[in-house]
Amino acid sequence: MSDKRVSIIMPAYNNGAFIGAAIESVLAQTHAHWELLIVDDASSDDTLAQAEQFQTKDQRIRVFVMAENQGASFCRNYATKKSTGDFIAFLDADDLWAPEKLERQLAFMQAHDLGVSFTAYKQVDLQGNDRGIVILSLTELSAAKQKTNNFIGNLTGMYAVERVGRLMAPEMRKRQDWALWHKAITVSGGPAKGMAETLASYRVSPGSMSSRKWGLIQHNFAFYHQYLGYSWIKSCLWLLVFFAIYFFERPRYIKKTRVPEQTSQLWRVRDRSLVPLGQIANIVANQGVCFIVERSQNHPPMGPRLRRLPKIINQLKINRGLVDLQSTLSIGHCDHAKFTRAIFVNDRYAQGQLKHGFVFRKKHFTGNNAAFKAGTDLFEHD
Repeated sequence: MSDKRVSIIMPAYNNGAFIGAAIESVLAQTHAHWELLIVDDASSDDTLAQAEQFQTKDQRIRVFVMAENQGASFCRNYATKKSTGDFIAFLDADDLWAPEKLERQLAFMQAHDLGVSFTAYKQVDLQGNDRGIVILSLTELSAAKQKTNNFIGNLTGMYAVERVGRLMAPEMRKRQDWALWHKAITVSGGPAKGMAETLASYRVSPGSMSSRKWGLIQHNFAFYHQYLGYSWIKSCLWLLVFFAIYFFERPRYIKKTRVPEQTSQLWRVRDRSLVPLGQIANIVANQGVCFIVERSQNHPPMGPRLRRLPKIINQLKINRGLVDLQSTLSIGHCDHAKFTRAIFVNDRYAQGQLKHGFVFRKKHFTGNNAAFKAGTDLFEHD
């Protein structure tokens, strides 16, 4: 499908800190036949200036400007009307695509004769660092299933204009993407299919984690009552179905992965002794346990207490890392959110020749816990 043009819809509002990276991820696509339609929603920062700068360098990029703020749904609909592509895809101005996203997804749609497809995606923080969380895609998604929950990450979805038309999202404050993908699957005449590959990155901000519970209920209710036209009673019943799926089924599609080394957040410890308790940095990650080991070349060989480290790690129910000491940096983590420390040891630990250790530094943390105390006692008394 190298000859097929993909119209990429990008609404933008005060995304000056991120829009450059988002556009660069489009420019890096291995499938080159695309158009990027950016709609600046009356931003007050340099979002528009950055978008226009990219526009002058690449004729595939078109920028539109709203005189006043209209909302993301309006901007997406506006760009969709202006689009000329054979396929429609969406990318918000603070999210990212893998370079092969369009190429692989188009090939997937051709191989399975699809009108709608989507992929898995991962979460990153505001700095673009991997949060160790992947949202898996369903293998197949019917309109009936999509009605129970929104299983398509908007930054991963793509639909064929020939099969679906140029769809307009309903005029709703939130959950327009849920409604749009439900409509796309319905109109396409067949189920959508999901790719197992992780081809996009969703940037998570402190305010984007559904912290406003009442707002979540209101917006989901609007999907059933406003978009589907259900009565109040029927909408409330479907809302119960939504939450049943959300809390009991959706967690199965959330995969916690090994957190990679992020050098921008690392603190290197260089002293010649084991790191004292007061110098151990604290971590808050949804998964994270830990302690840090630091040894210099001249430090005596590790004693029996330190050799017991892998066994202790296993006792703390850490899922991976630290047992395999062959990697340059081994990271251990677990699913226990209350654990707030992490341990990072490089491969020279096994020979007692560890030159330095690494720890993540985070602003917020909870107090000591038994696991942390056990580990620091082990190291301090070795």
